[in-house]
Amino acid sequence: MNTPAPSVPSTILIVDDEPVVLAALQQTLERERFHVVACSSPTKALAILNERDFAVIISDQKMPEMLGLDFLIESRRIRPYASRILITAVLSLPTIVDAINKGEIFRFVAKPWLREELIATVRNAVQRHELVTHNTVLQGETQRLNNQLTEANAVLAAQVQDLEKQRQRLDAVNQQLAANYEHSLELCRRILTTYDPILGGQAKALVEFAVLMSDTHLLDDAQRHSLRTAAWLCDIGLIGVPREMLRAFRSKMDDLTERERAMLHNHPVYSQTRASLVDDGSGVGEVIRAHHERFDGLGYPDGLSGDAIPWPA
Repeated sequence: MNTPAPSVPSTILIVDDEPVVLAALQQTLERERFHVVACSSPTKALAILNERDFAVIISDQKMPEMLGLDFLIESRRIRPYASRILITAVLSLPTIVDAINKGEIFRFVAKPWLREELIATVRNAVQRHELVTHNTVLQGETQRLNNQLTEANAVLAAQVQDLEKQRQRLDAVNQQLAANYEHSLELCRRILTTYDPILGGQAKALVEFAVLMSDTHLLDDAQRHSLRTAAWLCDIGLIGVPREMLRAFRSKMDDLTERERAMLHNHPVYSQTRASLVDDGSGVGEVIRAHHERFDGLGYPDGLSGDAIPWPA
């Protein structure tokens, strides 16, 4: 079982020019387990204060070198946290006022002092020193934590500002990408229209239908995107097919050869390949490839049926 370490006795400085009184004070306090440094000269006592700290400083008032009040005022400058006690035979009102205003004296002890009163006063002075010292440490720690919090808040604010700038740049990039994407779709439609005005008109009509269908609850976001994009690009694979074949495809399918019919039936595959240059999403390509499939399986190019056909197709 560990025993608690003995507490360190508080150090007390006593100053009195009378050796008998000084010795009596020292013996009285040392019997109470205080560590006492006795000094008969206030000038020497100030030099000692510059070298070490004390919990309590006790001084007599009437001394030839310096009044006790003046000594305590100077000691306050050197050791501001120490508790100061003035021993005086004559406790006049001016002395009290000066002691409070200038020296911040903790207590007065009248001569001749009573042992019990002196010990109680010193104990209270030690407790006051401990509280003041502990409070100073807490204030320092609080200030340190406040400084850290201020720095952290500043860093956080800078990071938030940087993130906001990044978000704005990202939004601008996304807007530009969306605009470029729309321009690419429009360019494909114009190319299709230039090659065959009917194909361009069909693409425009398909897009209008796709937009209306996208406003329903029948599709999720990914399906809406696939449907709308496929409407723009589903016939892009017909570019390059001879116009005579396109006219026959629309009106006289029986006049086409097997090779020509196969070429036209494979145009969804060609469209899928070319559309990937604009949108390489798998969903868009699958919808384009399947836009001529039929529920009964008689469509082309893969003969898909039923639920095997992508819903947007």
